[in-house]
Amino acid sequence: MENLRKYTPPFIKRIVKTVIYFCTDIYQYVTGTRKPMTPPAMASLLIGGGNFQNIGKAFKHNLIKKTGLNKNSTVLEIGCGYGRVAVALTDLICLPGRYDGVEIVDKAVEWCKKEITPHYPNFVFHHADVANPYAKREGGRSASTYRLPFEDNTYDVVYLTSVFSHMRPSDIRAYLNEICRVMKMHGKCFITYYLINNFVEQQIASKQASQDFRYDFGDFLSTHKRTPEHAIAVSELLVRSFYEEAGLVIDEPILYGSWAIGEKRFSYQDVIVATKPSR
Repeated sequence: MENLRKYTPPFIKRIVKTVIYFCTDIYQYVTGTRKPMTPPAMASLLIGGGNFQNIGKAFKHNLIKKTGLNKNSTVLEIGCGYGRVAVALTDLICLPGRYDGVEIVDKAVEWCKKEITPHYPNFVFHHADVANPYAKREGGRSASTYRLPFEDNTYDVVYLTSVFSHMRPSDIRAYLNEICRVMKMHGKCFITYYLINNFVEQQIASKQASQDFRYDFGDFLSTHKRTPEHAIAVSELLVRSFYEEAGLVIDEPILYGSWAIGEKRFSYQDVIVATKPSR
């Protein structure tokens, strides 16, 4: 069953998921069983499957544990989707604390503005006009030229999950520089990746990794030939060099995920927590 899931073409997976989510939405609409501040099931095509509330709470726990997030923190989430983490944080962050969410899918931003901000005015959502083939966003600016619409030294915590796993190395490099710019001194960033090192290369070659990164694009690997942004893995050494260039210090050790190791870990994807040191 695991091999079937791993090697099923992405477009087949998407068709199956679309049918399941559509039927779920119809059922919840008819029965009135959708929970408050929970998006339609079809939103899972963007944010991933699983229980919306439980996954959000798990991410919240990890952020508190690894970044020191608290009720007064100023938080920026890049790639906030339909507010899965934001909803979980609404019972923690209060004024003068603040949450800003940035997302390239405008429908997700509008949903969050309608369903979350009226109840929690210190939770604000922003649309980023950035192109990304995986999110079917065309016509926006290149991610490598995007500038976050926030002042320098604003945030205690910056958080991204399953964002850099859909971005090319040049874009990751540019984003890390922007992330460092908007972080406060001693602030923390928490970011997930698919990282490639010698051990992971062996795991992929022996079919032990849960992601089949079979396509080599030179400076990154992908599971998808036609749309590489579907899932991207980047050299750990290259990513480390990006952090050093941006002025961020990695909180060692890197938290390697279960995707390549094949056993339960802190997270499915690899996690890098880093600090902006005093200049």
